[in-house]
Amino acid sequence: MKIPNFVDEKIVGEGGKLTDSWKQLLTVLFSQLQQNLSNEGHVVPSQNTTDMTTILSDAAKENGTLLYDETTHELKVKIGGLIKTIQVA
Repeated sequence: MKIPNFVDEKIVGEGGKLTDSWKQLLTVLFSQLQQNLSNEGHVVPSQNTTDMTTILSDAAKENGTLLYDETTHELKVKIGGLIKTIQVA
């Protein structure tokens, strides 16, 4: 999910309406939330195997990063610096 950066500007402009900067920020934020969260649960971001391996092997990526492998149809997580497949019984 790509959360927009905070806009350190006036929130309300002339006439009591949102400024264009804040209108854009809220539009992007709500769009991302609607695409990734729902009443049915959180939608895990998906990547193909090649891109996911590159993303998760990046040392800067935190442990606990969770992705769905759309190539192998597996849920994977980075734990202890290693990429592990979540097994379903």
